[in-house]
Amino acid sequence: MKPIKLTLCAFGPYAEETTVDFSVFGQDGLFLIAGDTGAGKTTLFDALSFALYGEASGGKERRGNKSFRSDYAGAQTETFVELVFSHRNHTFRVRRNPEYARPKKTGSGMTTKAADASLWDLASGEVTEGVREVNDKLYALLGLTQDQFTRTVMIAQGDFLKILNATSDERKLLFQKLFHTSVYADVQKKLQEMNGECVKEREELEKRVMIAAGRIEPEESFAEREAIGRFRTDAKFAPQLSECLSRLADAEREAAKRACMEKEAADREENRLIAAIEQARAVNEDYRALEQAESDLGRLLERQSAMDALSDSLALARRAQGVLGDEALLSGSLAEEKKQIIACENAEKALLEAETALPGAKEEKAAADKNAAGADALLSAAMQLEDGIPVLSDLEKQQKKLGAQKQTLRTLLTASERADERYAAAKEGYYKSQAGLLARELKEGEPCPVCGSKAHPGPALLPLEAVTREEMEAADRRHREAADALHEADRALSAILAAVEADKKRLGALGIGEGESAGSLEKQSRAKREAARRLREAASQADERLKALEITAAQSRANAEQGRLRLEEVKRASEALQKAFLSHLAESGFADERAYQMAKMTENAMREAERTLRRFGEEKRSLSDRIESLKKKLSGLEKTDLCALDAQLSAQREKKRAGEKTLLALERKLTNHEGALKEIKNAVAQKKKRENEWAAVYDLYGCCAGLTGSEKWGKLTFEAYVQQYYFKQVVAA
Repeated sequence: MKPIKLTLCAFGPYAEETTVDFSVFGQDGLFLIAGDTGAGKTTLFDALSFALYGEASGGKERRGNKSFRSDYAGAQTETFVELVFSHRNHTFRVRRNPEYARPKKTGSGMTTKAADASLWDLASGEVTEGVREVNDKLYALLGLTQDQFTRTVMIAQGDFLKILNATSDERKLLFQKLFHTSVYADVQKKLQEMNGECVKEREELEKRVMIAAGRIEPEESFAEREAIGRFRTDAKFAPQLSECLSRLADAEREAAKRACMEKEAADREENRLIAAIEQARAVNEDYRALEQAESDLGRLLERQSAMDALSDSLALARRAQGVLGDEALLSGSLAEEKKQIIACENAEKALLEAETALPGAKEEKAAADKNAAGADALLSAAMQLEDGIPVLSDLEKQQKKLGAQKQTLRTLLTASERADERYAAAKEGYYKSQAGLLARELKEGEPCPVCGSKAHPGPALLPLEAVTREEMEAADRRHREAADALHEADRALSAILAAVEADKKRLGALGIGEGESAGSLEKQSRAKREAARRLREAASQADERLKALEITAAQSRANAEQGRLRLEEVKRASEALQKAFLSHLAESGFADERAYQMAKMTENAMREAERTLRRFGEEKRSLSDRIESLKKKLSGLEKTDLCALDAQLSAQREKKRAGEKTLLALERKLTNHEGALKEIKNAVAQKKKRENEWAAVYDLYGCCAGLTGSEKWGKLTFEAYVQQYYFKQVVAA
């Protein structure tokens, strides 16, 4: 990329549009930008960087895009940077403006001009619009990021001098900042971490080998026991240990196979003995079941007579069920008769209580009506008191104004007296000053306006406190103003006194004394209204109580009469139901009601009796059938002594347990050794697979960290090597 022309407007210190034409420097490409501090040298680099990348030459950390606008530019001047440059035989023009505030085109106030960018390919006429689109296009053209551009094209001012004066460590840090070589230090650090991980991985694999080797326990009889003991002391013998362990596992596998065959033979013998014992136990159990069934049947038959009696009782209870309906009707009628008797008694009692309370209620109502007549008088008195509240409030207000007006009158009277005194003194002083004022105007040789003499041997002297006519007139004006104010205040006082007297007369007409207050009147009014309310409420309640008693008495009288009629009907019905009940008892075969009551059973009791009889019959049939079946099954079979068979089974099981213990020990050792063998083989395989990568990482780390090298060439870190390369380029430039 080669700049051709740079145009700045309202950018940094360049308030007006300024153009730098790089084409005048020819094709050399090396030129100097010089000037005083603050002249705008760095701004040219910022403008180049902003035009290409939208950022200052030092990046966002040095200067933000929003601070590009010149503080000296006019309000209507547009801020922008335009760069014409050539690249790969093409000429381009890029124009950018940052975000900044400008006056509104219509109306008052400010608005924000958004950041924008445009790129023209002057050869093809292609135009690219928009900040992001222009950034992408320029990156595709130049192939450099803003950071790479500032590292390869421009060095920020001041950084080179720091390099010359810095110590070695400081220079390294400056080079890192200047050349942005921290990425190489990061590479060195990353390789160091990778090498540490490789070492850790190798140690972990060796640790796994040693742990697995520690689990190996060969038998005394194993031929390679001593070799295994030597090989498991160091992880480097892992391959040899793996071969010995593989042969040990093969031998243990064969031994386990033989032990497994012996266990299977023991299992078969044990199963044969178990089957024989089970068969003998089943026959013996059938004999025991036959004896038990015969015994149970004998005990069951002892209950036969009780079951017969229960069957008879159940039959009587079923006959009694036919009479239950008549009994229920009779019981309901008798209960209704009893209920009606109680209802009649309650109605008579209520009637008596109501008739007893009526005279008292009538007297209470008459007294309450008499007291209620005074409620209107109380309400009238309350309203009269309420009418006096605003009058009393106005009186209090007028009395306060009266006190204030009297104080104002006293103040104005004092002021009027002082104004009178000052006017009298000014008037007297004015007349005394007239001779002195005339004498002050006399001149020798000119006649006196009073006597006409032209000689003035003894002219009058002007008093020290001379009063002019204007001063006297001002005193007279203040004297009259004070008198007028006093007169006006006196008239206002008279008006207030008249209002006070009027309020007192109105209070007197209402019968309210001057010592009362608005609060006391409100309290008295509320008390009178409350008393009137209570009197009226008492009269209303007495009336309601009297009416309620009269209604209760009438209802109770009607209820008593209806109750007596209903009771007679219920008694007649009960007598008829009693006759029908006794007739049905006789028809059902019961001698009397007592026999019927003894025969009755509840539904639950009857169901329980039926279940008991059914269970007895079923159990009797079941036991008989079982006895017959067992006798057929045991035909031709004898009882067996199980003790001898149990002894044989115990001996066989002990022999089997010994074989299982041996097999379990062999399998446990085999599992342990197979697991150890697998672990060692995996570790050896992983170590072999990873050794080349470990070596490569170590070589790279040693090279980047400066651990390798020779005395001739020195031992440089990767970052220092890159910094040295960049610095040589700077020195050459």
